Parts: sequence; structure tokens; C-alpha cells
Amino acid sequence: MFGFLAPQRRIPKWRQAYARICQFQRQLYGLTSLPFMSYEAAFLYRLAIDFKLLPELPQAAAQCCRLRRLRNAEGAPDFQAASFAATFGVVLAGIKLQDDVQDSGRWFNRLLLAKFQRPIRDAHRFIARWTPGLEVEIASSLKLHSEMESSISGRKVTVSLAEYSEPTAYGFGAVFEAFAELLRPADREMTARFRDIGECVGRAIISWDCAVDFEHDRIRGQFNLLKSEADVLSAFEFALLQLSQIGWQIPDDSTDTDVLIQVADRIRCRRKQPVSSQPLRRLERWGLIREKRFAYAKCDGCEGLCLVGECCECTGGAGEAASCCAASETGSGLCALGEGTPCCCDAMCFCPDCVGCTPNGQKKPVSESAATTSGTADVYSKFEAQHGVAASSLNPSGFVTIDGERVPGRSQTGEFIQAGARVTVTSTNPFGVFVRKQTESG
Repeated sequence: MFGFLAPQRRIPKWRQAYARICQFQRQLYGLTSLPFMSYEAAFLYRLAIDFKLLPELPQAAAQCCRLRRLRNAEGAPDFQAASFAATFGVVLAGIKLQDDVQDSGRWFNRLLLAKFQRPIRDAHRFIARWTPGLEVEIASSLKLHSEMESSISGRKVTVSLAEYSEPTAYGFGAVFEAFAELLRPADREMTARFRDIGECVGRAIISWDCAVDFEHDRIRGQFNLLKSEADVLSAFEFALLQLSQIGWQIPDDSTDTDVLIQVADRIRCRRKQPVSSQPLRRLERWGLIREKRFAYAKCDGCEGLCLVGECCECTGGAGEAASCCAASETGSGLCALGEGTPCCCDAMCFCPDCVGCTPNGQKKPVSESAATTSGTADVYSKFEAQHGVAASSLNPSGFVTIDGERVPGRSQTGEFIQAGARVTVTSTNPFGVFVRKQTESG
């Protein structure tokens, strides 16, 4: 289970969608493909439900696939959509595995890639058969990204994070557009909206990866576009803006809105941590790999608990709570199961009481945290009716500075607002502030 769009807390409808994709992925690509189940695949499938392109799953639908085979899968009303989403997840897994091999070339990276060559190859064939032309667009986006990275490494060009993320945005946009076109071919407005959402997802993923990998890449001498801690903070802000742009386009009552809010919470929490703080990856916590130049402390059994919890999400709440682990400031993995332990906001955890962080990285009480959508809205509601400055051009969205804080902002009327213009906040929601340009009379 991997991906950027991972909620931190259990959302029943989201779990149903996740289980549905899990069932189809197991049916199409085998049991051994499930460790690479993608949260982005579940997000895409759930997006179709939120936009009424698919019927809502029954209330009694399973929240865990239980690794069972599907019966009469081809007769299911969501066969095309679920198959496409599962295939998308496998394609993403193949891209990730290939990147891992190119970045490190370690034996287990090569072994994993070799092991999953067959389902990855089958997934690409599926896409070529069902959506002609999409395979070419995916290959083109990967080529553009590789060429851009080579040019930057060779110091032939200098690009911004926004420019660097465009090839990935192009690829995700093509996939999301093809998915919408598969379900509703004649609705050009819907396919355009899905493409725009996909592009935002791609930009958010790239900016997040660059930011969280910054210190690790610097230590190992691997490529990273970011050059300073200030760049890291800007990358987190850029990721937040992309999530906001998605949130402003999808229905307010959608399940994916809750997912985006929780992911944004994780980004804000991670942004408050010192850049030098290096959370342990799962393989490091389990003791399967050890990076050079790092000192590892023993965890007194935490690795075993984390391993069970992270690999057994289907066991229910107990397994999910057990997966709530994090890295301490000293570099040792600790289970965030009690008061005073480090917060796990930077981990993909579903621990129900890990719902927020204080600036020093400690857990907040549930009452102080954004445990619900309405609670998370308080992040921006403090800016209601305040004045600020457009920190970037709003066309119609961008950044607004209010009381020295940069927040995602959107023009209330959709009009263009130039950078530096004085603005007034007219309303807020969980994704940012809506503003209007101030006139000379105020």
C-alpha cells in the first residue's frame, strides 16, 4: 500500500472504494500485486462516484477485500472503472520500482522490479487495449521528466518546481482524462475537469516527494531539484496549493474532500518539522535496510508491531492503530500509541487518535485537532474578513499573505488579481481563503 493521497483516519466510504480496487487488482494482476495497491487508484475511483459517474457503493459494501476472489467481475456495473483504476495503480507501481532501481540500484529494488515485471507488462497492455493513445502519453511524460532531470543535473538548464512538475502533471492529467472519457465519452466539460484534477495531483506528488526526500537525497548525493530549506518550505506550500485547487473543484460533500483535508493536515504538520528530521522508512524500521551515514537505535519491539499493523490493514482497527509509528528526533522508530510520543503525521497511518501535531511534534488532544471537516476549517477561518496581499498572481488561485502567513487563496469572482494587490478575505473553507481585490475606497 503506497501513495501520496493516504488519509490519516478511517473514512468508511473511502475504505469501501479502497477494498473494491483491491479486489479488482487481485483479480486482474494476482495476489502478489497487492503490496503495491495505490491510494491514488482509490482516489480516482472515488472521484468518479463523487461526480456521479458511478453509482454509490452499497452501505453494506466491504471495507476490506479479505483477499477474496470476485465473482462475476465482468458483470459488475463498475467493471470498467474499477479495472482501469486498479491498472492505473499497477502502472504507478512499475514507474516507482523503475525509479528506485535507477536511483539506488540495490539488489532488493532490482529483485522487486523483476518479480513484478509480468503484472506491470499486463497493465500496460490493458491500457493500450482499452484507451488507445494513453500509453503514448504516459511514455511521453516519463521521457520528458527524464530529459529534464538530465538537463538539470548537467546544469544545462535551471527550472522552477512548477516547471519541473509539469511532465508528471501531464501524465496524471492524461490518465484522469482517459478515465472520465471511458465513463462518460460525450461530456467534454467533465473530461477537462478530470484532467485538471489529475494535473494538480501530479504536481502535488512531485513537490511532496522533493520536499520529504530533500535531506535523504542530499546525504546520499542523489538528484533533488531543491537546494535549500527555504526551497523545501516552498515545495510544501506548492503541494498545499495543488490540493486546494482540487478541493475547490470537487463537490463539498464528497468523500475525496475528506481525504484531501487529511493529506493537507499531514503536509502542514510536516512543514513544521525541522528539515533535518529524517523519519524512518518502513524497511528501515523493520531492520531490512540500513543507510550509510545514519546511526540506528534499537526500538524494543516496535518494528514487529509496526510490521504487523502496516501489512495487515485488513485486520481492522487494531491493525490500523498498530501501524501508527513514527521516527523520533533521535532517529529511532517509536510507536505513537501514548501521550507524549512523537506524532506520526508524516507517516501513512490510520491511528484514530493521531489527528494532529503541535509545533514541537507532539500529539494534540483530539478536542484540539482537526478530527472532522468542520474542525479542519478552523485552520483558515481565523482569516475571515481580514486584509492581506496577493503573494502571487491569482488566476484565479495562488497565494495570499495575511499577517505574515502565506495561505492558498482564490479570487472570489474568478477575476485575475495581480501579485502585490491588496485583498480582503470574503470567506474561507478547509482549502484556503476566498478574496476580492480592494478598491481605493476600501
